[in-house]
Amino acid sequence: MTGLLQSLDMAAPASRFRPSPAEADAALTLWAPADLEPVTSSLTAPDDTPAARPKAASWPHSVEVDLVVPPSGNMSVGPQQFWLGTSRTGQQITARACRL
Repeated sequence: MTGLLQSLDMAAPASRFRPSPAEADAALTLWAPADLEPVTSSLTAPDDTPAARPKAASWPHSVEVDLVVPPSGNMSVGPQQFWLGTSRTGQQITARACRL
């Protein structure tokens, strides 16, 4: 903690906090899966009877991602960490993450 306080001229971090302006939040973008479709109907039909709920978006069973092996040879995909070795530095690999 001493290093943190020294970097702030011995001030507490909370005293240096400044809220961001509201305009900064407006610039944030939302990421959504490519297969997500907007709901165009309301949950109530025109004759006031409840409409059927829209079908939930489906998620893929597995996802593949291309990665480049770093100089350390140590990689991670999701929570899983593995070591490929330094001899594979710079090689491109394809990792597949599957849901259980």
